[in-house]
Amino acid sequence: MAKLDRVALRYAKAVFDFLGDPKKVDGVTQELKVFSSALDANPELMGALTNEAFSTEKRALVVKDVAQQMGLSQDAIKVLNVLTENRRVRSTEAVAERLHNLNLEAAEIAPLFVEAPVELSAAEKKQVEEKFSKILGKKVEAHYVLEPTLLGGLRVTAAGRTYDGTLSGWLENMEEKLIGGRI
Repeated sequence: MAKLDRVALRYAKAVFDFLGDPKKVDGVTQELKVFSSALDANPELMGALTNEAFSTEKRALVVKDVAQQMGLSQDAIKVLNVLTENRRVRSTEAVAERLHNLNLEAAEIAPLFVEAPVELSAAEKKQVEEKFSKILGKKVEAHYVLEPTLLGGLRVTAAGRTYDGTLSGWLENMEEKLIGGRI
């Protein structure tokens, strides 16, 4: 996964530099996500774009045809062609995610990934966002995910760091202290 992250980040940085404008970046990011969903929903399409039996030119024609039918921009088609030519079309979703994060970073907004065992209320979400905005010293954009395996509390990943406020995290920390003889 780490190698995929580096590859996706490298492509995302190139796309970010190529597009330049944050609004264009947002638009292409959304288009890449839509195309990625189409790839996930259609194994035949994925096969056509990844099968070495088809020439690079034929795969580019498939990308162009499908993207035009989906109403994607020329910028998105260019990005998809580069990914297809370099046999990275499977990384489309990861590139889109990294591209979104680069755009947030440029706007001085920190992405938060919040895992909770139950759905949080609007007030609880606001409280989490305000707390991490203070911790990080910038605005935040939170993405919430239900993770029923957590035993209470929250696990928040922000700025490359995970803040584990779950019961299971507390128990693991306690176990480490006991084993290490620090208690």
